[in-house]
Amino acid sequence: MNAGDRYLAELAAALPLDRDQQQAIMTEVADHLAVSAEWWQQAGLSEEEAWERAVEEFGPVDEVARGFVEMRRGWGTGEALATAGLPVLFSLILKWVVFPLLALPRSWEVLTHPALLSTAVLLLLLPLGWKAERWRFGLAVWIIFWFFTIVGAGT
Repeated sequence: MNAGDRYLAELAAALPLDRDQQQAIMTEVADHLAVSAEWWQQAGLSEEEAWERAVEEFGPVDEVARGFVEMRRGWGTGEALATAGLPVLFSLILKWVVFPLLALPRSWEVLTHPALLSTAVLLLLLPLGWKAERWRFGLAVWIIFWFFTIVGAGT
């Protein structure tokens, strides 16, 4: 077991995150350490010295773990609920509040009404204001709900 393996084991023990988040972090850190160790080996250090230098440069486990925890805080169940719940909520608001207030005819003409289009586009693009990388799966759900809401309004 080299210094990199020991570092990764300590880091895994110090990360109080769910398994998926922890695995993503561990993969990222392992890749960074491997690249750094390879660079140090090419610079003339032995394999063990290169791993030690890579670990030393990466930083103390407690500081690195604290940084990852702060960065990833709140990315668990709460975000999953928001990703699933917000499209449903906005779809229901559009269908039961916006459509009746506009007194639109129940046909496909509803899709060309400027107020509806601007409201739908604004709310559809809302998740892009957040970090799109984190919402990529939620955005697909969001689009599907909007599609069925608008199609349902035309029937």
